[in-house]
Amino acid sequence: NLKCGIRYRLTEIAAPEGFHKLEEYIYLTINEDGSVSVEDESYAGAGSTAYNIFVINSEAVPLPEAGGTGNSMFYVAGLLLLMAAAYIHIRTRRKKGVGT
Repeated sequence: NLKCGIRYRLTEIAAPEGFHKLEEYIYLTINEDGSVSVEDESYAGAGSTAYNIFVINSEAVPLPEAGGTGNSMFYVAGLLLLMAAAYIHIRTRRKKGVGT
């Protein structure tokens, strides 16, 4: 019961699993002869009949994992190196007899 010559807006409500949902609207017009004209053909195109419209969905690409273990291991390693340097410094000063 769609009328000819009127501009319609097609909205994708949900995408198939593993695909991105199309965020843009697809605008189409039903012509007097029953064919369909799609305005932006980068996302959709008219098929061979008025009832056949295809939408191009892009596959969802898994994102790489981010974050990892964080900075805590670097802080612990730095603190251990600092404590080792302080220990070596104090020990060499005592052996030389400085500060006693």
